[in-house]
Amino acid sequence: MNQTEFLDDCAAKLRDHINRVEVATSNLSDGQLSRDLASGEWGVGRVIEHLNLSNEPYLSGMRSSLATAPGTPGGVAQTGFWGRTIAKFAGPDKDAPVPADMVPTSATYTREVVDQWKAVMGEIIALADEAKDKDINQAKFKNPFVKFMKMNVVDGYTIIVAHTERHVRQIESRSKLVILAD
Repeated sequence: MNQTEFLDDCAAKLRDHINRVEVATSNLSDGQLSRDLASGEWGVGRVIEHLNLSNEPYLSGMRSSLATAPGTPGGVAQTGFWGRTIAKFAGPDKDAPVPADMVPTSATYTREVVDQWKAVMGEIIALADEAKDKDINQAKFKNPFVKFMKMNVVDGYTIIVAHTERHVRQIESRSKLVILAD
């Protein structure tokens, strides 16, 4: 897949994530957004806040790297070793431990957490469109959580899409559980 197709595909998946979260959370009260599950698992609000804590630093790193990236797309989108590895473990089929700086600390959530997440997702989608005239294979940045890891924008988008899919599935299932608990 070339770089433009890759960015279009990522943007489409992220738009789908937004739509699915809007559907899953549209009828939740602030109390339901704030409620953790009886099993001790994070509730919907905490999962969304976790996405905010994890996606915003990637957005910042990708934005900075694109500012100095070469101005001609470089063919096939290439994911590096770290991007593939992190996406695999943070994606929908795994349950990796959460680094401390990505653990939500609030106990109370309002619709504002959903709106904040949608705004960040909108920025990530917009950046994908802006990146189409750059070589995203050459746009490098340090992983915001593991500083020795260098990655490219393809890695960043691959991680964000996989990680967000994992948590959108959780939001969909947990929103049903909190509604049933009332």
